[in-house]
Amino acid sequence: MNERRFCDVLLLIPCCASKKGTGPRPRLSSAPWPDELSPSALAALEEGRRVARARWPDHFDSGSAFLPAMTWYTGIAYSWPGFRGSLDSAFEGGMRCLIVSAGYGLLRPDDLIQDYDLQMGRVSGIWKERLPKVLADYVSRNDIERVFGVLSDTYYQTVVGVERMLPKVHISWHVPFSRSLAGSGSAVQKVSGAIGETVTKLVGQNFESGEIRPIRGAFADSASAGALVAGQEPERKRRSPVNIEEVWARIEAHQDQEFHQIRGQGFRYVVKGSYLTPNTTRQNIPKSAFEQALSLVPLQNTTKIQHLRGPSYIFAILMDDRIRRADW
Repeated sequence: MNERRFCDVLLLIPCCASKKGTGPRPRLSSAPWPDELSPSALAALEEGRRVARARWPDHFDSGSAFLPAMTWYTGIAYSWPGFRGSLDSAFEGGMRCLIVSAGYGLLRPDDLIQDYDLQMGRVSGIWKERLPKVLADYVSRNDIERVFGVLSDTYYQTVVGVERMLPKVHISWHVPFSRSLAGSGSAVQKVSGAIGETVTKLVGQNFESGEIRPIRGAFADSASAGALVAGQEPERKRRSPVNIEEVWARIEAHQDQEFHQIRGQGFRYVVKGSYLTPNTTRQNIPKSAFEQALSLVPLQNTTKIQHLRGPSYIFAILMDDRIRRADW
């Protein structure tokens, strides 16, 4: 795979929570970011990074070493058998890869970064308004014709919409949901394993994904842009596979911890019986409101829950990784 057969391919993968810094260095050498992004797109990416670091400074380890991103990441997907080897082979074939990162927005595998501890559910508001435009700019400037996104739903939600900006680019989303996955382990473990397995198979099949049905759908040429043309997610998977009692127990377990509304404002809350009270408002949000919202997850914004009390708080809590895990 040493010929440039994949020079028109971009692979999108998520970062991970486990960052031991013990992974091998990726076998590629990326050009400087200014050579691959327009000034405006690079400014948007750098602004998002500054905002994330300013809002959550304690979640960035400024004393840690600067290592390639893929060296830091050591989670289940990155440890999947054949995952790193298949990527290195694809890099030799000219494939480009971007890692969707809670702390850095977008990263090339060899970008030098420091250790950080951020969940995408907490910072998604920062990236949703920036990453689609940055990603579209990257694809356009680097002659990408095929994009394969293998992401958990939380990460997918930060880049969704890019297909409308790239009507002539084939974009295929592979977004696993825990309920549809067999095997043991937590929802996060199963989704992470599915990401590692899917990436390995995609590369092994030379990105001819006939045997790997897109879960979110494939966006192809201009005639089909903006419409799901394959593998549309069944209606039942838009609903939470867990009941309100389980979700309410998670909410109770994380009271007094910091959450963030869609525009980044932080808050904490306390639970008293069947009500939740944020510390930034006098509203008492009933458990029944969360139960109604649960039938609508995953949420992209607060539009669908504006009829409920405290919609911005409900969104912030239900779409946080600590509450949603990998269930919606």
